Amino acid sequence: MGTVVYYTGLVSPRLRFCSKKIVGSSVGVQRQQVLEQVDNELSKGDERAALSLVKDLQGKPGGLRCFGAGRQIPQRLYTLDELKLNGIETRSLLSPVDATLGAIERTLQLAGVAGGLATWNAFGFSPQQILLFSLGLLFLWTLDSVSFNGGLGSLVLDTIGHTFSQKYHNRVIQVRPLSLILVHTDI
Repeated sequence: MGTVVYYTGLVSPRLRFCSKKIVGSSVGVQRQQVLEQVDNELSKGDERAALSLVKDLQGKPGGLRCFGAGRQIPQRLYTLDELKLNGIETRSLLSPVDATLGAIERTLQLAGVAGGLATWNAFGFSPQQILLFSLGLLFLWTLDSVSFNGGLGSLVLDTIGHTFSQKYHNRVIQVRPLSLILVHTDI
């Protein structure tokens, strides 16, 4: 008989396991090899192969026991009162505030005003021409706000943000890996 040692580890960022390993036994070594195979498949990015490997070896000698045998809890929407009752701070569920686009928008507005003043001085526009040009820009801005719900302005701002701000670009394209947590209990 071997010594019982509990082992908790992280196979990959997507698969967390908790298994009982029997030291000095070939069964424990086989389980470790199976977990390494699953880890290799996950590191390659082939989640389907890892899942099929886990399902094929489930309950077999030397295989993985009890994976997926836990009771599944149905997903449902919780009310704010239920979240507060369980001690969950709802502000932590919101997206973090990013002021990058606000700074870019203010910079573009200042550049527009400076460019307008420079154009007025360079070409000597009359006050009537400046009024008509301003009314045209306000009409286009209102048309975008009403018809497209500000979509064209947001698209232009987003494109400029991606082009000139590496911080904003990295924040938008960041893909957070989905964490798959499998709890394994071996009795």
